[in-house]
Amino acid sequence: YRIQWNQGTAADLEANRAVRELLDKPLTPDAAVQIALLNNRRLQATYEALGIAQAAIVDAGLLKNPIFHGITAFGLSGAETTAESGHNNDYRFEVEMDFLSMLYAPMRKSVTRSAFEAAKIRVTAAVMDAAYGTRGAFYRFQADQQMLEMFQQVALATGAAYEFAQQLYEAGNIPEVDLLLQEAS
Repeated sequence: YRIQWNQGTAADLEANRAVRELLDKPLTPDAAVQIALLNNRRLQATYEALGIAQAAIVDAGLLKNPIFHGITAFGLSGAETTAESGHNNDYRFEVEMDFLSMLYAPMRKSVTRSAFEAAKIRVTAAVMDAAYGTRGAFYRFQADQQMLEMFQQVALATGAAYEFAQQLYEAGNIPEVDLLLQEAS
Protein backbone atom coordinates (compact mmCIF):
# COMPACT_ATOMS: atom_id res chain seq x y z
CA TYR A 1 0.00 0.00 0.00
CA ARG A 2 1.07 3.55 -0.60
CA ILE A 3 1.46 5.85 2.38
CA GLN A 4 1.90 9.60 2.16
CA TRP A 5 3.07 12.16 4.69
CA ASN A 6 0.96 15.21 3.86
CA GLN A 7 3.28 18.23 3.77
CA GLY A 8 1.48 20.34 1.19
CA THR A 9 3.52 19.14 -1.79
CA ALA A 10 2.50 18.08 -5.30
CA ALA A 11 2.69 14.44 -4.21
CA ASP A 12 0.04 15.21 -1.59
CA LEU A 13 -2.29 16.55 -4.27
CA GLU A 14 -1.70 13.34 -6.21
CA ALA A 15 -2.59 11.29 -3.10
CA ASN A 16 -5.82 13.28 -2.67
CA ARG A 17 -6.69 12.64 -6.31
CA ALA A 18 -6.04 8.91 -5.81
CA VAL A 19 -8.40 8.89 -2.80
CA ARG A 20 -11.14 10.56 -4.85
CA GLU A 21 -10.67 8.01 -7.65
CA LEU A 22 -10.91 5.13 -5.18
CA LEU A 23 -14.10 6.59 -3.71
CA ASP A 24 -15.69 6.85 -7.17
CA LYS A 25 -15.43 3.07 -7.62
CA PRO A 26 -17.18 0.29 -5.69
CA LEU A 27 -15.37 -0.14 -2.38
CA THR A 28 -13.17 -3.20 -1.93
CA PRO A 29 -11.17 -4.20 1.17
CA ASP A 30 -7.92 -3.12 -0.48
CA ALA A 31 -9.39 0.21 -1.60
CA ALA A 32 -10.73 0.85 1.91
CA VAL A 33 -7.28 0.20 3.40
CA GLN A 34 -5.58 2.44 0.82
CA ILE A 35 -8.03 5.27 1.49
CA ALA A 36 -7.49 4.92 5.24
CA LEU A 37 -3.70 5.02 4.85
CA LEU A 38 -3.78 8.12 2.66
CA ASN A 39 -6.52 9.99 4.51
CA ASN A 40 -6.00 9.23 8.22
CA ARG A 41 -5.26 12.24 10.44
CA ARG A 42 -3.83 10.10 13.24
CA LEU A 43 -1.29 8.64 10.84
CA GLN A 44 -0.39 12.14 9.67
CA ALA A 45 0.28 13.12 13.30
CA THR A 46 2.46 10.01 13.69
CA TYR A 47 4.43 11.00 10.60
CA GLU A 48 4.99 14.44 12.17
CA ALA A 49 6.49 12.73 15.23
CA LEU A 50 8.89 10.99 12.85
CA GLY A 51 9.95 14.37 11.46
CA ILE A 52 10.54 15.71 14.97
CA ALA A 53 12.71 12.69 15.83
CA GLN A 54 14.69 13.23 12.65
CA ALA A 55 15.22 16.89 13.52
CA ALA A 56 16.47 15.85 16.96
CA ILE A 57 19.23 13.81 15.30
CA VAL A 58 20.37 16.85 13.37
CA ASP A 59 20.22 19.02 16.49
CA ALA A 60 22.26 16.49 18.50
CA GLY A 61 25.07 16.69 15.96
CA LEU A 62 25.34 20.47 16.10
CA LEU A 63 27.73 22.21 18.43
CA LYS A 64 26.40 24.75 20.87
CA ASN A 65 27.06 28.34 19.91
CA PRO A 66 30.07 29.92 21.56
CA ILE A 67 29.50 32.78 23.95
CA PHE A 68 31.35 36.02 23.30
CA HIS A 69 32.17 38.52 26.03
CA GLY A 70 33.65 41.93 25.48
CA ILE A 71 34.70 44.59 27.94
CA THR A 72 36.03 47.99 27.22
CA ALA A 73 37.14 50.53 29.76
CA PHE A 74 37.98 54.12 29.11
CA GLY A 75 40.43 55.69 31.47
CA LEU A 76 40.30 59.22 32.80
CA SER A 77 42.94 61.80 32.05
CA GLY A 78 45.92 61.45 34.28
CA ALA A 79 45.50 57.69 34.57
CA GLU A 80 48.08 55.24 33.39
CA THR A 81 48.50 54.96 29.67
CA THR A 82 49.69 52.00 27.68
CA ALA A 83 53.25 52.22 26.64
CA GLU A 84 52.69 51.60 22.93
CA SER A 85 49.73 53.78 22.09
CA GLY A 86 49.73 56.41 24.70
CA HIS A 87 45.99 55.82 25.26
CA ASN A 88 44.47 54.84 28.54
CA ASN A 89 41.71 52.57 27.08
CA ASP A 90 41.37 48.88 28.01
CA TYR A 91 39.73 46.34 25.66
CA ARG A 92 39.16 42.72 26.58
CA PHE A 93 37.35 40.02 24.57
CA GLU A 94 36.62 36.44 25.58
CA VAL A 95 35.18 33.43 23.81
CA GLU A 96 33.56 30.71 25.89
CA MET A 97 32.87 27.25 24.46
CA ASP A 98 31.34 24.22 26.15
CA PHE A 99 33.92 21.52 25.35
CA LEU A 100 32.01 18.82 27.22
CA SER A 101 29.13 19.21 24.77
CA MET A 102 31.61 18.49 21.98
CA LEU A 103 32.71 15.29 23.75
CA TYR A 104 29.12 14.21 24.41
CA ALA A 105 27.89 14.92 20.86
CA PRO A 106 28.43 11.35 19.59
CA MET A 107 26.54 9.96 22.58
CA ARG A 108 23.69 12.44 22.05
CA LYS A 109 23.53 11.46 18.37
CA SER A 110 23.42 7.79 19.32
CA VAL A 111 20.53 8.40 21.73
CA THR A 112 18.59 10.45 19.20
CA ARG A 113 19.19 7.83 16.49
CA SER A 114 17.69 5.25 18.84
CA ALA A 115 14.72 7.57 19.41
CA PHE A 116 14.36 7.96 15.63
CA GLU A 117 14.38 4.19 15.15
CA ALA A 118 11.72 3.89 17.86
CA ALA A 119 9.66 6.55 16.07
CA LYS A 120 9.98 4.59 12.80
CA ILE A 121 8.74 1.47 14.57
CA ARG A 122 5.80 3.44 16.03
CA VAL A 123 4.93 4.71 12.54
CA THR A 124 5.11 1.19 11.14
CA ALA A 125 2.90 -0.12 13.94
CA ALA A 126 0.41 2.71 13.42
CA VAL A 127 0.24 2.00 9.68
CA MET A 128 -0.27 -1.71 10.28
CA ASP A 129 -2.92 -1.04 12.96
CA ALA A 130 -4.77 1.32 10.62
CA ALA A 131 -4.67 -1.22 7.78
CA TYR A 132 -5.79 -4.09 10.02
CA GLY A 133 -8.53 -2.04 11.66
CA THR A 134 -9.83 -0.76 8.33
CA ARG A 135 -9.91 -4.22 6.77
CA GLY A 136 -11.73 -5.60 9.84
CA ALA A 137 -14.23 -2.74 9.81
CA PHE A 138 -14.85 -3.31 6.10
CA TYR A 139 -15.59 -7.01 6.65
CA ARG A 140 -17.82 -6.24 9.68
CA PHE A 141 -19.74 -3.76 7.52
CA GLN A 142 -20.16 -6.34 4.76
CA ALA A 143 -21.33 -8.93 7.28
CA ASP A 144 -23.82 -6.46 8.76
CA GLN A 145 -25.15 -5.67 5.29
CA GLN A 146 -25.60 -9.37 4.54
CA MET A 147 -27.33 -9.93 7.89
CA LEU A 148 -29.69 -7.04 7.13
CA GLU A 149 -30.52 -8.52 3.72
CA MET A 150 -31.10 -11.93 5.32
CA PHE A 151 -33.41 -10.45 7.99
CA GLN A 152 -35.32 -8.59 5.30
CA GLN A 153 -35.76 -11.87 3.37
CA VAL A 154 -36.88 -13.63 6.55
CA ALA A 155 -39.39 -10.85 7.24
CA LEU A 156 -40.76 -11.11 3.68
CA ALA A 157 -41.00 -14.91 3.88
CA THR A 158 -42.69 -14.79 7.28
CA GLY A 159 -45.20 -12.23 6.00
CA ALA A 160 -45.93 -14.40 2.97
CA ALA A 161 -46.36 -17.47 5.22
CA TYR A 162 -48.83 -15.58 7.40
CA GLU A 163 -50.85 -14.47 4.36
CA PHE A 164 -50.91 -18.06 3.09
CA ALA A 165 -51.99 -19.32 6.54
CA GLN A 166 -54.82 -16.76 6.53
CA GLN A 167 -56.02 -18.10 3.19
CA LEU A 168 -55.80 -21.69 4.44
CA TYR A 169 -57.73 -20.76 7.61
CA GLU A 170 -60.43 -18.97 5.62
CA ALA A 171 -60.76 -22.07 3.44
CA GLY A 172 -61.05 -24.21 6.58
CA ASN A 173 -57.87 -26.20 5.97
CA ILE A 174 -55.98 -25.28 9.21
CA PRO A 175 -57.15 -24.69 12.78
CA GLU A 176 -57.12 -21.23 14.38
CA VAL A 177 -54.13 -22.14 16.58
CA ASP A 178 -51.94 -22.63 13.48
CA LEU A 179 -53.03 -19.22 12.17
CA LEU A 180 -52.18 -17.64 15.53
CA LEU A 181 -48.73 -19.28 15.49
CA GLN A 182 -48.04 -17.84 12.03
CA GLU A 183 -49.28 -14.43 13.20
CA ALA A 184 -46.95 -14.58 16.22
CA SER A 185 -44.04 -15.38 13.92
